[in-house]
Amino acid sequence: MLRPPKPLLERVRWTFLMFSLISGCLLLIAIFSNHTTSVAVQATGILALAGLSWLWVEEYRRSLSAKWDLVEAAGLIAAALAVGNPLFMLLLLYGRVSFRTFSPSVRDAVTAGVVFFFAFFAPVLILDASGLQLVFLASGFPLCVVIMNTLHQTLDRLERSVEREQILRVAGAALVSATDRADIYEPSLLAAVSLLDDSASGAATVAIADESGALVAVTSADGHPLPDGTLNDLLPTLVAAGLTNGEPFAVETAQLAGLADALGFRDGPQVAVIPVLLRKRVGGAIFAELSAPLAPDAVRSLQAVGTQLGLAIERANLTDELHEQRSEDRFRSLVQSSWDVIAITDADSTIRYVSPSVTRVLGFEPSVLVGRGLREFIHPDDRAAAAKARTETLAMGRPSVSDCRVQHRDESWRHMEVTTTNLLRDENVGGIVVNLHDVTDRRKLEQELRHQAFHDPLTRLANRALFHDRIGHALARAARQGEPVTVLFLDIDDFKMVNDSLGHIAGDTLLKAVSERLASCIRPSDTAARFGGDEFAVLLEDTPLEGACLVANKVLQAMRAPFVVQDREMYVSASIGVAPASVDSTDPGDLLRDADVAMYAAKSEGKACYSVYEPSMHAKVVQRVEVTADLQRALERDELVVHYQPIVDLATEEIRAVEALVRWRHPERGMVPPLEFIPVAEETGLIVPIGRWVLERACRDMAEWRARHPERSLYAHVNVSVNQMHSVLEDTRRSLATTGAKPESIVLEVTESVMVHDTDLVVATLRDLRALGVRISLDDFGTGYSSLSYLKRLPIDLLKIDKAFVHGIAGDAEESSLGRAVVHIAKTLDLETAAEGIETEEELAALKSLGCGFGQGFLFSKPLPFDELEALITPSAPDQDRAAAALR
Repeated sequence: MLRPPKPLLERVRWTFLMFSLISGCLLLIAIFSNHTTSVAVQATGILALAGLSWLWVEEYRRSLSAKWDLVEAAGLIAAALAVGNPLFMLLLLYGRVSFRTFSPSVRDAVTAGVVFFFAFFAPVLILDASGLQLVFLASGFPLCVVIMNTLHQTLDRLERSVEREQILRVAGAALVSATDRADIYEPSLLAAVSLLDDSASGAATVAIADESGALVAVTSADGHPLPDGTLNDLLPTLVAAGLTNGEPFAVETAQLAGLADALGFRDGPQVAVIPVLLRKRVGGAIFAELSAPLAPDAVRSLQAVGTQLGLAIERANLTDELHEQRSEDRFRSLVQSSWDVIAITDADSTIRYVSPSVTRVLGFEPSVLVGRGLREFIHPDDRAAAAKARTETLAMGRPSVSDCRVQHRDESWRHMEVTTTNLLRDENVGGIVVNLHDVTDRRKLEQELRHQAFHDPLTRLANRALFHDRIGHALARAARQGEPVTVLFLDIDDFKMVNDSLGHIAGDTLLKAVSERLASCIRPSDTAARFGGDEFAVLLEDTPLEGACLVANKVLQAMRAPFVVQDREMYVSASIGVAPASVDSTDPGDLLRDADVAMYAAKSEGKACYSVYEPSMHAKVVQRVEVTADLQRALERDELVVHYQPIVDLATEEIRAVEALVRWRHPERGMVPPLEFIPVAEETGLIVPIGRWVLERACRDMAEWRARHPERSLYAHVNVSVNQMHSVLEDTRRSLATTGAKPESIVLEVTESVMVHDTDLVVATLRDLRALGVRISLDDFGTGYSSLSYLKRLPIDLLKIDKAFVHGIAGDAEESSLGRAVVHIAKTLDLETAAEGIETEEELAALKSLGCGFGQGFLFSKPLPFDELEALITPSAPDQDRAAAALR
């Protein structure tokens, strides 16, 4: 109350109120200073001033009716009588006249001026009739009335103008930052209602139409919906004509007919219509219900609102058009740069449009394809499926996806994934959209993956799964038609040594070469497969057992030719199992098992051959599995022992050396013969740890012999399997180092079969062994791969004559000549000779006559444990005769 308000009009009224209150206080002082009037009159004047002060404050706070002007006049007269001089009232009266005439109403201002003039004139008449000249002091009241009324109207217009500018500024900022049309309409409605001020009832609606006149957006301040239809249909002719002027106007509610009800306007007598121009045409209007006539000052502001709204809508339209244009450009760019072919056809498949990507995908120019039928480019075998997919799309109304082959310009066929969409009812398309996605590479990849799933990646032969499936089909046909079915199972002999000595790359090269030879030996209708590792299988359909055996022989013959691996010639053999299917065979697994059993039978028969399955073989296989398991445990449980067979100097018949022979003392079966477990050890690879153990045992025994009998030299022959060639050098070094044996006390025996594999590796290994001081013996010479050229290359010290030659050397002339040849070759190459398996005096005499240096056999002694051997070589005096007898 004591602080001035911010609104300009209120601040002027507050100023006159304060002036009136201060004047009242001064008048109150004057009353107390007047001693000429009675106390009653003074009291009445004081009470009048107090009441007037309350009245002035209430009048400032709220508007009072005109009757209170008479009450105020009476109070002022009482105060004037109390002060005793009307001149003291003049200042207060001018203040009150200014306050009361500061009003928008001219009538109220004139009435107040007359009342306050009477309030001054009455005390003058009562107090001093001769003082009528004082009345002229109040002649300024009319001028004050005019000035204050004019000032109020001027300030009111100024304030309203500032307020309208603020409303327009806020609305403009909101329209500029609007992101959608709802954000455009709402501030426009608020601005219109605010500008109408007291003239509006609060109900307002924005109706926007497109170029055809159809309403595209309707927003109501009170949420009242606008009915469907065009803007021209809803507007009466008079209103429609007024909109074209572009200026706001008011129209009687009754003239709007049904539009007023549609807008929800029911209370106001008039409706303000504010045109919204879009590109110089009437694009809509703001309708606001009026409770009072439209103020002239509001017209320009409302026009500004309509203009701002129109500009905002145009900007939104331009933005939408720009986005649409960009979208169209983007779509066009995507279509043109897409790897997919997009075509639009009529209902009869005639091509109306095809994207430029068709040139890249199918080689055709788009103009060549337009007007032609899509069907003629589809593979004949796929046309029925394509037509079915198209029919489903037309009938069901939803897109369909199908696969078909489409012809390229170079007359090749491309695999396409086709998506067909029915847009015949879409005004923007009016056709069937066909999207063709080239999946040729994917189909090739899928085909390759399917091939890989059923074929060996190294040899490209069928794998186990495909082979198993084909056996099943073959057995099913055999059951129906009675055709014979046979399976060959092939395993490469000693393949592990190739991998171990030359590496897996060389092994893979060999496997591919074997697969090629195998495929060349069978018919196109037969199936060759690789089962993994070095195992292969062949399915022969409509082939009797005799024909299958011929195929097996053909394969063995093909394997005999040397293989070239890493610029080296390599000889490889194979063992083949032949298993004919029985009449009631239905299980492919059983047939494969039989062929596998027969293959192991072929290996046990000496390898490089084939064997036909017999039911009795199964028991042997079971026994072989048991032997393998027991042999593995024998290594772990120290069940193996070494026996030594003496090797004598044939000239003196003295023991000069021994051959270390492994024996197996089974805890349940007793002593197992070597022929029962050595072949199994060779096949399973257990021969490598067994041979390593025998070598270490022989080195330990020779070191012990030398320690006990330094005066009597003795050396041990140790057999080396072909499977040990990759590790024998390191094994020998380690055994000599750990046992302390002298290298010259060890003779390593290798067979001719090692030369079948990597000759260079064998020669290099043997040379390294001799460099250690170990001597080398070639065992079983003449029974296998006999080649003088290779024999000259081998760094060997001794040549052993196989017992097959020894047994016939004393009788048959041919056998005798072979033995003589071997001895002669050894002498020619400056090699020592030793004969195996001497059992008779005649054989001994014949070997002596040929000049053979050493020999061994049961004629001299069977293999003995080391302690018995020691007693045999160094008998005590009483036992010398018995020892000599034992040697003979």
